Amino acid sequence: MLRIFAVFILCTVVFCSCGQKTAQNTGENALTGVYPDSAQDRLENVDNDFSKGIWISQFDMKGIYLDKGRQRDKESFKALSEKVLGNVAKMGFDTVYFQVHPYGDSFYSSEYFPWSEYVCGEYSLSPSYDPFEVICDICKELGLSLHAWINPMRLQSLEKAKLLSDGSPYTRLLKNNSGEICSFEGRYYFDPSYENVRELIACVAEELARNYPIDGVHIDDYFYPTEEASFDKIGYERYKEEGGRAELGEFRRESVSLMVKEIYEAVKQVDKRLVFSISPAGNAKNVYESMYADIYRWCGEGGYCDLVIPQLYYGLRHEKFPFDKALASWEELCKGGRVKLIIGVTFSKIGLKEDIYAGTGRYEWAQDEDILAKSARCVADSECASGIAVFSYGYIVSNEAEAERKAFLKVLQEM
Repeated sequence: MLRIFAVFILCTVVFCSCGQKTAQNTGENALTGVYPDSAQDRLENVDNDFSKGIWISQFDMKGIYLDKGRQRDKESFKALSEKVLGNVAKMGFDTVYFQVHPYGDSFYSSEYFPWSEYVCGEYSLSPSYDPFEVICDICKELGLSLHAWINPMRLQSLEKAKLLSDGSPYTRLLKNNSGEICSFEGRYYFDPSYENVRELIACVAEELARNYPIDGVHIDDYFYPTEEASFDKIGYERYKEEGGRAELGEFRRESVSLMVKEIYEAVKQVDKRLVFSISPAGNAKNVYESMYADIYRWCGEGGYCDLVIPQLYYGLRHEKFPFDKALASWEELCKGGRVKLIIGVTFSKIGLKEDIYAGTGRYEWAQDEDILAKSARCVADSECASGIAVFSYGYIVSNEAEAERKAFLKVLQEM
């Protein structure tokens, strides 16, 4: 499909074919592959209607992409990736959300964004092979459903952006200070109110869908990073000068919804069977009011996403938002059936000495070893949820999570 969009200002128009392809955790445990003996063999006759997913981030792959600061040789990368994804399959997961576009950079061969330093060691270098092709091949061999995970709005830090070449799709936008790129707390973000920005983001989703044998495209919770009006002042003033009357919050929510809809349409234009999923933070009200992501609209109307995976990273004794209450709120949101609901849980809080936002449940993660197992049972009993997803590989295989992991995987294999 020929997509025409303006990448740079001053009427610079780039004609591109999105169908063409051009040539938290330290991550150390990603190499160990720790899992209990009870999870060595995958279950037979798995219910395909219930998804068991896991996120694999760039941090989980630390030490796998690179060797001594440069891209690891292909055979070694393949062997280590087979170990990681083999562990995923042995633990009983059937779906992988694999990060390929975290900071306006690329872990795959992209026409639009530079190769990531996580893959090559430096932004100025190019790889000798495409690592995502290797990941795709391994997932196919293991029977794992693979979803390409992108962060559409978040870009490099201010310091890292200085290392980008003039060929980067947003280097000139930065230099011209035209509003398409905003900054907050030392990091750049795209402003989705600009049509050319949304078009560029959609092209990223489309090239992944078109060029790789994936099952879907996935975005997470990085929408607007602040409520401060100064963040996108240029874009909002432009909107008002053109006759716009919406207040700032409504303007931002409409901008994000347009971005989400265009990603969805780009993916579906390649193959209607591909899944577009979104993983917002767990408090829907806060997502709507503070991140300006209209999750109510996306779940209530068609044409925005197929699947929502809220991050219910709460304990069972959280004072204001315990896990079961959070689950019920999302069940209510998705009861119309327009989008499927999968529940996200995290191993990142295992052993946490104090969850300062949990009120009377602030010490729960340090005291209990069955929080996630009980949470998984809640999901299994849900009449609305059609799966569970775990953040993330590096955390679940860490030695600190051994007791929780064993209890959780036992429930997972019963689901």
